[in-house]
Amino acid sequence: MRAIYKSLWILNTLVFISSTVLYVVAIIGINVLVGIADKHVVHYVFFYFATLLGVYAFQGNDFLKPFDVNRVFISTAAGVILATLVTIPFMLLLKPHPSKAVFSLLVMMTFGIAVLSSILGDFCFKKWVPSREIIVVGDVDKWGPTLDEVNKALQGKMKIVSWLNPTAESLIAIANNKNKTSVIVADPGYYTDETIKNALDWLKDKGCPVEMLSRVVEETLGRIPIHVAQAFKNYYEMAFHMVSPDPRQRVADIILSLIGIFIGLPIIVIIAIVIFIDSGFPILYKQKRVGKDGEVFTIHKFRTMRERENYEIGFADDHACYITRVGKVLRKTRLDEIPQLWDVLRGKMSLVGPRPEQPDFERQFAEEIPFYRYRRLVKPGITGWAQIRYSYAASVEETKKKLEYDLYYVKNLSLTLYLQIILWTAETILTMRGAR
Repeated sequence: MRAIYKSLWILNTLVFISSTVLYVVAIIGINVLVGIADKHVVHYVFFYFATLLGVYAFQGNDFLKPFDVNRVFISTAAGVILATLVTIPFMLLLKPHPSKAVFSLLVMMTFGIAVLSSILGDFCFKKWVPSREIIVVGDVDKWGPTLDEVNKALQGKMKIVSWLNPTAESLIAIANNKNKTSVIVADPGYYTDETIKNALDWLKDKGCPVEMLSRVVEETLGRIPIHVAQAFKNYYEMAFHMVSPDPRQRVADIILSLIGIFIGLPIIVIIAIVIFIDSGFPILYKQKRVGKDGEVFTIHKFRTMRERENYEIGFADDHACYITRVGKVLRKTRLDEIPQLWDVLRGKMSLVGPRPEQPDFERQFAEEIPFYRYRRLVKPGITGWAQIRYSYAASVEETKKKLEYDLYYVKNLSLTLYLQIILWTAETILTMRGAR
């Protein structure tokens, strides 16, 4: 699917360039109207890039999502509002700053530009990004449903024209249509046949894209389905054994946690007082969880349930009747997790990673779910790829699904993905998606 993603990258680049040009034109327009825009260039540049990050955080320019005008307006508005809130303190510190009227005009213009860019980008993706014909080397009964899901995620841009039980001759014949056709190999076992392997390598040399199904599924769906990981077991086990922590992520954890505690200190005090008024002491709740390499540590949260003597482990829904009035609000807004910033500072957690499980659940899942143990290769997180891409898991089957996103994060561990998750967490918190 590299051809489709290359076209998507080009489209995003063009949208960025066109948005930038329109923004510059808007600045020039403000200068013509009020004659002082040139005095505030730094403010406007800061606001522009804050808006880009804000819209990205709320996925306003995600052209792989089904187009919805309401979604575009809401996502863009949320992104611009976030950018405005971030920019105002910067403007007040860096004087002279634009007047309220000028800045309000700029905010409205920026919102209009962002909405227009999203709508035009989505139109161009549907009309001008070409579909790609696909020949799948594999079993349609086994892999058909998986590739149907991939095609849906690509907005129907993948057109499967045939499924092959391959011979060297049938593969070589594909080269006649190499400019429009890609090959997906759905079974790594075909590479053990020297004749088939040579034919696939020959196709690559002739310029026909040949991709493994594991990569296509992983990149498109943003997760590693368990059945795919089992089919490509050797590849994934090798990939997971090569995972190593990024020291830059630890530095980012410390800096962002300190900033979060400093900014959130008034909120922490207010929450503590409200919990005490509602249900008394204790303010914090402590529980044993499993961290990196299977280490058991104590996690800290604001208490959201009534104290009880006989506690039994269970999913959050199993104990819903014990949740306090304040606890319901804290859970929905995820404010109950603020104390975990301390767990991040002391090195037991990261801001980003799989959610830490209770030891009993950890043992059960490790026995029942293949590849579950690979979650332990990284520190657990307050937020994570699974948390922003999937809802709360309240059963073993849902835990399997959520694990697929955790596996994607572990395998593709990087500072870029770390920062992307932190940005997208803003949308998850404000929409209260997945909260229990």
